[in-house]
Amino acid sequence: LPNADSPASLPSRVVAALAVDRRGRLWVGTDDGLARHDAGRFARVRLNTTDSAAADHYVSALLATRDGAVWAGADGAGLY
Repeated sequence: LPNADSPASLPSRVVAALAVDRRGRLWVGTDDGLARHDAGRFARVRLNTTDSAAADHYVSALLATRDGAVWAGADGAGLY
């Protein structure tokens, strides 16, 4: 569950997208950013952008590719 004081929690309860990468990690897109579940805990992942507003944007789409990349679509902010 989300906990603003813990970086090892989901950013939000509103989950919009899920993906599993080739290493078996779960990626979770929420209305307040992106998180990855690995080794029993969540880690918040900032989108690779210089726009601080987009870094914690609504991540509404995720795609894990065979080559190991994870693509995130952020509403109003583009593809990362």
